[in-house]
Amino acid sequence: MKAALVSDALGWRHDLAGCLHGCMATLLHHRGVAPLETLGAAWGFWHLPGDIRREEYYYPCDSGVSLLGALAPYHPVRSTWHHPADAAEGWAQVRAEVAAGRLVAVAVDNFELPFRPAYQDVHSNHMVIVQGFDEERGTVRVLDAVPPRFHGDITLEQLTAARDSGNPAVHDRDMFFTDVRIGNRWLSVELDAAPEDFPAFDRAHIRSVIERNVEGFRKGTPGPRLTGAEGLTAFLVAEIEASA
Repeated sequence: MKAALVSDALGWRHDLAGCLHGCMATLLHHRGVAPLETLGAAWGFWHLPGDIRREEYYYPCDSGVSLLGALAPYHPVRSTWHHPADAAEGWAQVRAEVAAGRLVAVAVDNFELPFRPAYQDVHSNHMVIVQGFDEERGTVRVLDAVPPRFHGDITLEQLTAARDSGNPAVHDRDMFFTDVRIGNRWLSVELDAAPEDFPAFDRAHIRSVIERNVEGFRKGTPGPRLTGAEGLTAFLVAEIEASA
């Protein structure tokens, strides 16, 4: 197969969310799951002291819980990070998924992507969707819902450079999502139930979600993870003391 294009790629975006939520929403929508109802159900406070990563798509997860499982704990969904040995293996894996009609999210360095404002200026760990490829043209169809939003083709060489980047901190403007090797990582989404078997978006479900969220704020989880109102208080106190 010299070319493939996965249809039904929704570029979802919310002002309070970043590339993680945007990519997860696109992958869920592609699998027939309502993104907002799934990703927007859980809210609370979670913090793992010492586990802050310089990645735009970082989200604190307990051991054994997937990234999507942490984002959407009230729905039968999970995700898997794939760690190929090198760029060639990474592209072979992504290409196979797209050729089979499945969208994937890939980690990239904004420095290597011509549609990002940081192109050839600032290194930054980011995430985009791969929707298709054309081997005769040497291009890849990419979807990035984060402003300035891009949905179009770039060269495979450009995508490979972004996915295989060491993401170095070169100067004092590389302040946030840098100094963590991209490593050709890519992410897939799995459903543990058919979309029609997901919780119905009705009053009973909404009430259950609200009650579980409130209960999570009232009762923190034992252990190093700071959760709920008590965890938030402990976090703020520690931050105030550290800055004093």
